[in-house]
Amino acid sequence: MSAEEIEEISTAGAAADDGAAEDGAPAGAMEAAIAAAINGSGGAGTVADMMGNPAIMQALQAHLGGLAGVSSGLLEELPPAVRRRIKALKQLANENAKLDSEMKKEMLKIEAAFAVKRKPLFDKRASIISGGYEPTDEECVWEDDEDDEDEDEEGGGDADGDGAGGDADGEEFKGVPNFWLTVFQNCPPLAETIEDQDIPILEALEDVKCDTDLAGNYTITFTFAENEFFTGTVLTKKYNVNLDETEKDVVYDGPQYEQAEGCEVQWKAGQNPTVKITKKKQRKKTGNGKGQVRTITKTEEQPSFFNLFSPPTMPGPDPDDLSEELQEALFRDFEIGDMFKEKVTPHAVLWYTGEANDHQGLGDMDDDDMYGSEGEDGEMAAMMGGPEDDDSEDPDYAPPPEGEQPAECKNQ
Repeated sequence: MSAEEIEEISTAGAAADDGAAEDGAPAGAMEAAIAAAINGSGGAGTVADMMGNPAIMQALQAHLGGLAGVSSGLLEELPPAVRRRIKALKQLANENAKLDSEMKKEMLKIEAAFAVKRKPLFDKRASIISGGYEPTDEECVWEDDEDDEDEDEEGGGDADGDGAGGDADGEEFKGVPNFWLTVFQNCPPLAETIEDQDIPILEALEDVKCDTDLAGNYTITFTFAENEFFTGTVLTKKYNVNLDETEKDVVYDGPQYEQAEGCEVQWKAGQNPTVKITKKKQRKKTGNGKGQVRTITKTEEQPSFFNLFSPPTMPGPDPDDLSEELQEALFRDFEIGDMFKEKVTPHAVLWYTGEANDHQGLGDMDDDDMYGSEGEDGEMAAMMGGPEDDDSEDPDYAPPPEGEQPAECKNQ
């Protein structure tokens, strides 16, 4: 870098220095430091030499610190040769973003390998919860800090020594009753989606798993026991993800959600919790049949956890085409999916016991973290497909007859 170029850079920064001088900072401090450094080195040196000069770096750092919060036209005022180098630096940043994207794809391969190792653990978890498998004594040696030494004497152990669980009166429970319902209720963002009519259905939930493919797309699988509410036992929710960086990225922002896919729930007659049926009698006032009474049936959507399986859809590839309301609904739906994937599914037992809040990265969340700074009661319910007003306690509520159901989801 020539002395003439340094002179031009110093001149370009003079306006910012003048502003700093108004705040009490000495004008021309950077120019003086750079000039002294150049004179000390004989006025010669490459860019690398200049960047390796502590005096110049200290002066630049002090100068840039003084520009904090200042709207600067420095870039536009830089000499053409320097602007050209800035473009090269941004090109390098773009190449770095590409490497970040490539690294994420490689990490997915590693995660897939470990998912194979985790599968037996999660399968056994599901069996214990459903009551299909009773853990051995060797599998129950975990001790919590608050465990009492006389736990076995108070009924925590099995008097017969056969490993079967039971309460102090000998009445046995199958598995861990209401495990996943309790998990959801202990996780505030999920708890806000659960309405009264959802609870009996969620009591039949036996397992939740999340599987991710090498493209980054992941599917959350909800497995239920045979129940009186819908046919089949498996419901799924898939999130499609794009791992690629864009042509103009200088920072890789990570995977970008593109679309969520629900499934069609085959609700049995009168059991759909996502809609409310109201009936109103009308008496004909005039004409033929005057005085006759007819019944008008009205079906309305209402908040429900199971609106999760009827996600908002993208109208097109251009984000500018999305309304603000739809953007917010999509964002919240993706946040729910991410929470299942990263926090709830892998660490379910900690949500069940309420210990998740004690672990950094699991329970350190609130409405502002998840949904922005304007979170209000009912926002999550609205995102899941219903109005913000809570109609779950309406005494006139009646699920719809068979056949009246959303068409976006499909159970297996």
